Formats: sequence, structure tokens, C-alpha cells
Amino acid sequence: AEYKAVMLASLRSLVKDWGSLHEVSWSWLWENVERMIKALMGKPAAQETALTAFFGLMDERMQNTVRREVYSKFFALAPAGQDYFKQSTTRLHFIADKLVTMTLDMYKDPKRMVEDISALGLRHVGYGIPTDLFGPFVTACVQVIRSLTEDDKAEEAFRWSLSLISRILTRVINEGSTIVMKAINTNSAKGLRKAVGCAPRGKRALWMLNIQVGTQSISPLLWAIETGSLEAAKAIIQDLLTIRADRDRYYYGMDIMFERHADIIKRLCADAPALLPALLDGLVWRSRTTENGLRRVNCYIKHLLVDADGEFNKAIEWITDNQDAKVVCHPLLTIVTDMVWSKVAFRTFLVLKVWFLFTLVIFVMSQSILNHLSAVEAINSGGASGAASGAASGTASGVASGAASQRRLGGAGVDGADVNSFEVRVGIFMCRCFIYLCSLGQWLLFHVRSSLRDYRRREFAKVGYMTIPAYLVNWQDVASLCLTCILLCMVGLEPIIHCMSEADSEHIFTEHCDEGERLLFVYSMMSTGAMLIYFLLLTDLSVFSTRVSAFALVCSKVLSEVALFLFGLLFFVLAFACAVSSLEQDDPDFAGIPLSALQLFKMTLGMFSGSHYDMLMDYPALMVAIFIYVITTIIFLLNLLIAQLNCAYQECYQDMLGFARLNRGKVVTETMPSVPRKRWNRFVAQLRLDERVEFGEGDIGLAGGIQVFEPASMNVTTVDMIRRFGGSTSQAAQWPEEDAAGDDDEDRFDRIEKLIEKAMKRVTGGTKGGKKKQAGDSSAGQDSSDRVGASGGDGSGDHDGDDSES
Repeated sequence: AEYKAVMLASLRSLVKDWGSLHEVSWSWLWENVERMIKALMGKPAAQETALTAFFGLMDERMQNTVRREVYSKFFALAPAGQDYFKQSTTRLHFIADKLVTMTLDMYKDPKRMVEDISALGLRHVGYGIPTDLFGPFVTACVQVIRSLTEDDKAEEAFRWSLSLISRILTRVINEGSTIVMKAINTNSAKGLRKAVGCAPRGKRALWMLNIQVGTQSISPLLWAIETGSLEAAKAIIQDLLTIRADRDRYYYGMDIMFERHADIIKRLCADAPALLPALLDGLVWRSRTTENGLRRVNCYIKHLLVDADGEFNKAIEWITDNQDAKVVCHPLLTIVTDMVWSKVAFRTFLVLKVWFLFTLVIFVMSQSILNHLSAVEAINSGGASGAASGAASGTASGVASGAASQRRLGGAGVDGADVNSFEVRVGIFMCRCFIYLCSLGQWLLFHVRSSLRDYRRREFAKVGYMTIPAYLVNWQDVASLCLTCILLCMVGLEPIIHCMSEADSEHIFTEHCDEGERLLFVYSMMSTGAMLIYFLLLTDLSVFSTRVSAFALVCSKVLSEVALFLFGLLFFVLAFACAVSSLEQDDPDFAGIPLSALQLFKMTLGMFSGSHYDMLMDYPALMVAIFIYVITTIIFLLNLLIAQLNCAYQECYQDMLGFARLNRGKVVTETMPSVPRKRWNRFVAQLRLDERVEFGEGDIGLAGGIQVFEPASMNVTTVDMIRRFGGSTSQAAQWPEEDAAGDDDEDRFDRIEKLIEKAMKRVTGGTKGGKKKQAGDSSAGQDSSDRVGASGGDGSGDHDGDDSES
């Protein structure tokens, strides 16, 4: 009563012409509301208890009965419902189970359930479910529950909860069923354009981006993408990104679209990649007129470059991960990527690579240069003495052994004695310490940090039967992990460390002691592998030039063909090696499978000398086998490899520039986290994206873009890309119907079909009219001839007979 009085006083103060009729109406309304509330007060708690007890007694048999009978009774009450429940039986059973759960949750947590049911109702708006079917469905469910229990309280609790859910769904669907959603359900671009044509120009974009019912909302654009209505989704994107203008202002839906869906590019890459070109085209405006052979182009890159927090947007990363070599070559993406690369990321990338180049130079100095400085002189002097002793003994082996005995990795002299000076040994030791501490330490820190990050985020990738951290999907990270492992092995095998305990003051930092000599060859193998991986990782520098990057990427694309060739070659080598080893022959080059395989590899690579070919003349059967092998591998396999490489190159050549741009985009996104915030803010400020960009002289346009000029012949534009309208400039007014609206391929075919139908009707009508006229003329002629014949007969029959005979 107190609340009623307060509300009544408030209404009296708000309504100026409040009278007795208002008093009666308000009193009647409040009394009915009060009566219904009092009738239900206290009941929900008892109903929840009864419904909980009933659901607790339901066994598997009763649950299966509910799942089956609900749909049987519903289809009997409303046969039209069968056209909407077209899912599988298991899916329908899942819906029935969910429905039972929702009726109980409505009592336990009504606030959350109202939000969930509103969201469900908005999804039903997209499904196009008629609200007339909710009543029969509720009736069917109540009938099934009534057949399973004699507890009236449980039945009443179920009926009340389900009816409430039904009313909420009905309200949401009625409020959310806009003409835009109906056009999306039919996937009609023409219907969607007609639907949004009814919208006020100030709210046209919101009609396509937001439908709000209570606290829940749905986006028609995202719904069209998720349900596969791509024609409607494309029409929405094109309409949003069409610039319209009256005398007072420009209308452009770019900002609203990206504010409503900041991840729209990510959604398109995942669900509808075919719509990406339409979106990117809508972010570019080209002038119809040219100035001095150049065309003015406005590129609206704000939402591709900067996110809502002012950070670097992930749009480039999403597009790069999509791996579409054609989309990434779009002029807008090319401008954004090249601009970020040249003005922001290049310096940071160069600093990182300069450090890598420095560590590579130090590694080359320690493993390939310093340890050979003194060894060259020792080899020369040792080779001369060995040659002299060999000549004195009259043997060629003495000459070779004299030089070979000096040829040692660490610059060892005769019998393993050091020939490197103290300064060289110190230099080698310091360079290797730098590699082990700085390069190896950096790689260890990187891999440990990346592994822990992926483990915390539960980001893993499946490679065969192995589960690895997600960051190892990148081949550069795999290569760096292999390099890290090899450097760790080199630390454990380092000869200088193993010789520390045996070295005296004259031979400190030497590699040549008993333990060092034993490990030196294995260490050199590890050093060789590390050197190759260092140079392999250096290929990232190809990103400086898109041309070089494209060449490197094409090389990587055709490697699979080379691998197939090597597999085939290995098969033939093994087959022929086993075959010639089974022949009765004593050629020393083919004594056993290993030697035979080695010689066959030499033949394929052109390393088999001519004199050894001459020796095959003594073994005809072996020569025939080698002849067949040469034809199979050198003539057939090598030429097949050339043909495969040619075809693979032709296939990759068209997308070569796209692959290079994908590589640059990947490098940019990987480098940007290391860019200083100050440099990024300065770069964004220089772009002045908040300032409006002009469309022409004195015509100040829209903000969020930059202006560039391109040659007039590059992208010929014959129509004005801005649709300008006169008349009223009110934002509540609709846009006038456009002259070219609906002039798409579908409408053209419709018009052609109607013209053909009209022509066919005219032809058919003319033919029928001609036949009727001809038939009338024939009958009239027949009547006149009959009349003439009759009059002739009355005259003289003999004359007729004479005429007939004649």
C-alpha cells in the first residue's frame, strides 16, 4: 500500500493532465499486479523443493521416456515443428535434458537464468523459429511430466517454470526479430540492402551490428558469419564501409564496426576468409580525378595499426597466421606492413641480428680461423720435410704422410705438439668462453622462458605421437633448440677444459693432451653442426629485401621435390648395390654392399673417374648392371627432378611475392614486442590518425587514415566512391534510394528472365491469334464455296460434270 501511494504521487507529479480516469486505471492495474504477486509469494520455494524431489527420483528409464515422448507429443500437436527440429536424435535428446535442467535452475538462480535464456532467445532469432511453436512445446512437455508423476506440486512447479521460460523466449524473439535478421536468415544480399534502407542514416550501422534485448545483445554481422550466410555478411561489410555524405557530414561505419568487433579480422580469418578482400577494399578510397598523373588515395589503417589501448594491433599477426599469399598482397596490408617495418621494427630487428652476426663472427674465429693460423706454416714446413724424406725413400706415401701428419684441427705440430702461439691459444679460449656464456646463455634463457610460458598457458602442438610446446612449431625455434643442445655438448666435450689439469705454464689453453686428443674429433663434428645451424638461422636476414626473401622461400618450397629425388636415388642405389654384390666379379670398387653403394653414389654425382669405368670392360655382367643404373638414375631420375622442380617453381612463382610478404609480416609481429614504447608512440603521433584526411581540395573528409598518391594508370576509378545525397541532412532521415541499388548480377539475371518471359508471351499470344484468324478465314471460305456450289447445282448439272472431267 505504501509503495502504491508513492508511485501514485510520482505519477501525479509527472503527468500534467492527470485526472480521475488515470486514478481508476492505475488503481486497477496495481490491484491486479498486487493480487498476482500475493498469490505467488512463498510458492517458488515449495515448488523448487517438489521439483528437486521429482528430478531426484527420475531414473534412466524415465529420462529416456521424457526424451522420446516430448517430441512425439509436440509433433502431434504442431506438425510444422518437424521442419525446425531437423537435428540428430542424440542432439534432440541433449536439448530435452538441457530443458529439464533449466526448469530447476530457474528456481535456484533466476537472475542468471534470465540472462542465459535471453541469450538463447537471441540465437533463436537467427534460427528463425516461430514463436507460435512455444505453446505446443510447453504443453507437450507438461503432458509427459504428468504421465510420469502423481505429485501435483511437482507438475505445477514444472509447468510454471517452463511457461516462464517460454514467455521470456517469446519476448526476446519478438523484440529481436528485425528485418535485418530475417534477411540474414534467407542469406539474401538484396533483401539485406532493402532492410537497412529503412534505417535512419544515423543508426544504419547499428542496425547491422547490434540488436539489444534487455542485458543481452547479438551482432547480425557475426551471426551471418557464424551461420555461413556469407552473401548477407558481405553485403553488411560493404554497406558499413561505403562512404555516404550529405551537406553536413560524412557517414562511414569503420569506427563503429571495429569498436563493436575489435577482432573482426580474426573472425574472418577463421570463419570466412573469402570476406577479407571485401573488408580491405572498403578501407581504401580512391579519387576519381587525377592530378599531374597521380591519383589521391586515402588508406584508413587506424584499426589495422593501433588497438583500443594504443598498442600495436594484432591484425597483421592474424592475417599472417592465415597464410593466404594473395590476401597479404592487398595494397592496404602492403602499406601497413612496409610502414611498420621501415619506421619501427627495422631498427630493433637490426639490433637483434647485429648481435647474432657478432656471435657468429666470434664462433667462426674460434672454430675455423684462429686454430689454423700457425698450423698453415707448420704444414708447409712439415710438408716440405716429409716430401724430402719421401723422395729419399723413393715412395709417394712418404710425401703424403709428411704433410698429413701436420694436418690437425687445433694447430698441432708433429706428434701432437702445439704450434699455435700463446696469444692465439688465449684468443681461442676467450672466443669460446664468449660463445658458451653469451650465445649459449641467451638461447638457454629463451627456450626455458618460452617452454614455461607455453606450459602455463597450456599451449601445445601435436607432431606425430609427440606433444611439444607451441612455440616449436616455428622451424627457426627448432633450429635454435638444436643449436642450444649442440653448444651444451660442446661445453662438455671442450678439449681445452679437459687439458687444463695436464697443461703446464708453457702449454696453457692447449687442446692437445691425451684426453683432448680423444675428444677432438667428436668435438669437431659438433662444431661443424653448430656452424651450419648458425648460418641456417642467418637466412632471416633475407627479410630486408622482398625479392631475396621470395627467392629463399621458393627454394624452401621446392625442397620437398629434392627430398623425393633423394629417396628414389637411395632406393636404386641400395637395389643395385645388393645386385652387383651378388655377381661373380672381383672388381675392388664393388667388393660388398657398402663399397658398391659408395661407387654408385659417385657415378650419380659425377665423381667416378674414367679409369675406373675402363676397368668395367673386364666384367661384362657388371658393366651391364652399371649401364642400367646410369640410365635409371642419371638419365631418368635427374631429368625427372628437373621437371618436378620446374613445375613446383611455376606453381610457387605466382605467389612468390605473397610468400615474401607473409615472411615480412611474421618478422614484424615477432619484432614488435621488443620495440620501445617511446618509439612506437612517436611513430603513431607522426601519422596523425586523429586528424581528418581530405578527399579533395577544400573537402575535409574522415579521420583514421593516411593519404598517399599512386600512378593514375594503376587502379583506374571511373565513378565517385563517395555516395553523395542532397535533400534533408537530418540524422533521423533515411538515405534516398540509390540509383544503382540492387544492380548486381542477380538483379540483372532477374530482369533478363522477365524480359524473356514477356517476349515468349508475346510470341505465344501472336501465334495463337494467327491460328485463330487463319481458322476463321478457312471456315468463312468454306462457307462461301459451299454457297457457290449450291447455286451452281441449281443451274445445270451437266456443265458441272463436264468441268469435272475436264
